[in-house]
Amino acid sequence: MSAHTFTVGDRPRVEIRVQAGRVDCQTGPDGTISVEVGGRGGDAVVVDQQGDTVVVREERSGWMGTGSVRITATVPAETDVQMTGASTDLYIDGAVGELVVKTASGDISFDVVSRLDVKTASGDVRGSHVQGSAAISSASGDAHLDRVDGDLTVKLATGDVHAQVVSGDVGIQSASGDVRIERCLGDEIDLRSVSGDLHLGLPGGIRLDANFNSLSGGIRLPEDRSEAGGDDRRRVRMSARTVSGDIRIERVPN
Repeated sequence: MSAHTFTVGDRPRVEIRVQAGRVDCQTGPDGTISVEVGGRGGDAVVVDQQGDTVVVREERSGWMGTGSVRITATVPAETDVQMTGASTDLYIDGAVGELVVKTASGDISFDVVSRLDVKTASGDVRGSHVQGSAAISSASGDAHLDRVDGDLTVKLATGDVHAQVVSGDVGIQSASGDVRIERCLGDEIDLRSVSGDLHLGLPGGIRLDANFNSLSGGIRLPEDRSEAGGDDRRRVRMSARTVSGDIRIERVPN
């Protein structure tokens, strides 16, 4: 195992480019990024610094013979994290800045990020809190987020989408999977699934302009309750479409 420590300024960033293995990132003291490298492929990993950015990369001529790398990075809070890999898992403990991931396969788990952008062919994405927007694209994998303060955009081929609270607009497409948003506070909502159920919770005090379409599934809406000052209510535009799945809209407490 090799260990590296770097002094960084107010805008720290770590870039990790490894083909296979596991990356653990945790928050630590300000002003310092520490990286430990191990595993069967650790001897091919180079760690260096470019300004406030620490780069962790493999130096290999090709994909053949690649070992599984184990990387542990300790970074200041709010550090931007970028990872590119082929078959790499990423686990983040603590609050970091922007999280940008592009990988062929691998699971991604985090506590708090300022913004999320994930593209993976196969892997689950799980997180507690996205303070800004979240964008996830996966061919095969589930997406579970507790809280998104900005917009949520998800495109899945096979996989479920589950979010507890989304404060911004929502756009979700899933070919084969259920979509469940417990509480949505955005003004523009677009949910689509070929063979999956769509479940959405909306607060009261809104005026809903809805377009629902299900070819062979049921549609369940909340009871229409007239409210005073209807013209002054916040307008929410919603489209929900599925081929063989149910659509269910529920009222949730304000």
